[in-house]
Amino acid sequence: MTSASDAEQNPTPREPLSRRLLSTRLLPGTTIAGYVVGEPLGEGGMGQVYAAVDDRLGRHVALKILADDDAEGRARFLREARALARIEHHNVVRVYASGEDRAMAWMALEVVRGDPLSALADHQPLDEETAVGLCAQVARGLAAVHAVGVVHRDVKPSNILVDDEAVVKLIDFGVAWLDDHHGGFTTRAGVVVGTPHFMSPEQARGATVDASSDAWGLGATLYALLAGLPPFYGTDDEPDLDILARVVRDPIADIRTIAPSTSTATASLLAALLHKEAAARPGDLAVVADHLDAIGAALARGAVPVVVVAAPVVAAPVDSGPVAVAAPVAIAREGASAGAIVVGAVVVVVAIVGGIVGGRYLFTPAPQIVERVVEVPVAPSAPPPLPVPAPIVVAPPVVVEAPPPPTPEGLAAGVLPLQGEALEAAVTTLLRASDDVSAVALQQVIVGPGAAGDVVVEGLRTFARADVDALIELVLQTPSVPRRRQLRVIDVLLERRNDTALALLMRTADRHGDAAVRKKATAARDSIFKVE
Repeated sequence: MTSASDAEQNPTPREPLSRRLLSTRLLPGTTIAGYVVGEPLGEGGMGQVYAAVDDRLGRHVALKILADDDAEGRARFLREARALARIEHHNVVRVYASGEDRAMAWMALEVVRGDPLSALADHQPLDEETAVGLCAQVARGLAAVHAVGVVHRDVKPSNILVDDEAVVKLIDFGVAWLDDHHGGFTTRAGVVVGTPHFMSPEQARGATVDASSDAWGLGATLYALLAGLPPFYGTDDEPDLDILARVVRDPIADIRTIAPSTSTATASLLAALLHKEAAARPGDLAVVADHLDAIGAALARGAVPVVVVAAPVVAAPVDSGPVAVAAPVAIAREGASAGAIVVGAVVVVVAIVGGIVGGRYLFTPAPQIVERVVEVPVAPSAPPPLPVPAPIVVAPPVVVEAPPPPTPEGLAAGVLPLQGEALEAAVTTLLRASDDVSAVALQQVIVGPGAAGDVVVEGLRTFARADVDALIELVLQTPSVPRRRQLRVIDVLLERRNDTALALLMRTADRHGDAAVRKKATAARDSIFKVE
């Protein structure tokens, strides 16, 4: 039995200051490294986020405090912060600063106003044009992240913010990984982390991951936006282990079996992104973004989108051998099982490390889907591995050849036979274009047969083009051009009254082979200069 005197001689050791501070919320007005803390905005398994103001700059930030007083964990956190701070991309939330104060690691982040993509597509499929447009932005943000050696590892709709102008921000780098070439660390060493429904097969197995895992996450997100459900979904009570096993083992249903209106181009790209083998997925997400933009542009025009899926360039990850998928030991739920959760009122503040989303956050997940970040230990003592059948052969993406680029001859041939309003519309399109192909096509039309050349001449009086004088000179020097058109361009020169127009009038008056054209050019010249 311990006496009072024993207790006085052997007092209970006090917890470190950082742990005591993190065990309760920081009070408004507390200063951390020059940031004045305001109201709490969110918290999760890796820390807390507060509204804060930089008392030196007066800038509003989201201040993330790491819930870890372990020196190695803090060092890992700060190395990741420095890597992420190098990213300057409008589709990735910015890191302003980071450091330590009273043994607490902190990070100051950009404040963003908007809603998570999971709220906009709340188990309601988006139209294909909207979905590919949003995912093109996500792909570009991920490409910028990969450029500094960071792998996100938890790409999903609730980690993608969309502001009022439909600009995407990639958030929640709470389980991110920095490769050895750029510094070498994992946010959670020795465990499998991620969200089961959007986790890549190699991630679910506990194998080495690289940027191709984010390609899978991008594909799973696009699939969920189009289908209303992720490729692998489960009920509220389905164990995470079962979901992970299906991710590794089961084939993915073609998106067109769920969303039949999906274009072949998008379905092909999804098949590439969601290939079971990491090395078979597209290696450069900036190229994927270009494909998605091309699909969206075609859909906007009402055309059939075409896309060529580039060959993958990512090397196959080096696996450390068969790894069993162990039972999950910790679950941090990103959304409730039913009902609406509203965190804050106006401002959504995101924390890159820890994945905290606060502010205006309306998230009503489908009853049958519960997003969660799981941590699965990878150790020799793990249960026996699940039986994994032979690799599933996924059909290669359908490559649809894009049509050849337009040629001047092709454009001109399409305009010359037209008549009436169709002709006027086609000529107007050529006159408004500024590319070289359209300019050469315009030259062919203005000296060609039929009424098209006359319509172009009339258009020269309206459109301010740099090549007007050159087109008029071409008309006057081409013998096959009808006389009426050559006489009409004299009127255009008379209206222009610049030095080039005068020179053309003088040469035409002196040298043109048609007497009627020479006579009109002479009269136009004399009306300008009153030549005796």
